[in-house]
Amino acid sequence: MKRVVFLSVLAFLLAAAAGVLTYLYLGGAEDRAIGRFTMMDVLVSSGEIPAGTTLGDAQQQGLIERQQFPEEYAPSNVLLEVNDGNRGLVTPDDLAEGQILLTGDFAEPQDAPKLLDVPEGKVAVSLALDAAPRVGDFLIPGDLVAVFASTAKQAGDSSVTQTRVVFPSLEVLAVAGITEAGGIFETDAQTGSLLVTLAVDPNEATKLVNAAQGGQVYLSLLSNGTTVPADSVYTPAGQP
Repeated sequence: MKRVVFLSVLAFLLAAAAGVLTYLYLGGAEDRAIGRFTMMDVLVSSGEIPAGTTLGDAQQQGLIERQQFPEEYAPSNVLLEVNDGNRGLVTPDDLAEGQILLTGDFAEPQDAPKLLDVPEGKVAVSLALDAAPRVGDFLIPGDLVAVFASTAKQAGDSSVTQTRVVFPSLEVLAVAGITEAGGIFETDAQTGSLLVTLAVDPNEATKLVNAAQGGQVYLSLLSNGTTVPADSVYTPAGQP
């Protein structure tokens, strides 16, 4: 019985010693492997960095950390530091956690994707409009406009054109992708049109899309305090 206990204890001690030796060997092997390379500090994302985040904000929010990486295998455009020259750069896309940061991951703010601030409870709908239907070049983000639609309907042997108020007042969110007043709008060279993006209630978005698909849409620029009668319809005199 004593012999069995002795052998069991001996086996346990041998197993423990083997584990310690293996750990020490692997640790030494790792140290030897690291010693073969010249290590350098690189910037790594310590958490997901959302699109539109500046490099400086990402650092301030603790989303960037320094890690050592073999210099021989580091990309040529690896980002080495955050400084006054690059802290204002913006990431156009989401960056995953644990990603080595590259200079190409960040761009100048004007090259970053345009972010549209849609009011709570609203959706954004864009219309491609020529100069006259969009009130020439006078629309800017933040303006209020009334939306009119003219449609032709068949009444007996003749065609009847009616114009109705689709929406008495909608907010302009963007013109040609510009979301702030004072931007420079570039007109489409082939069609002369610009995209005008409006904020509309989700349940009424189909009404605006239907008006755009079914006839000619016109916008009118509203001054402060001006109201347009909702759902009013105009039919030229002499037409049924």
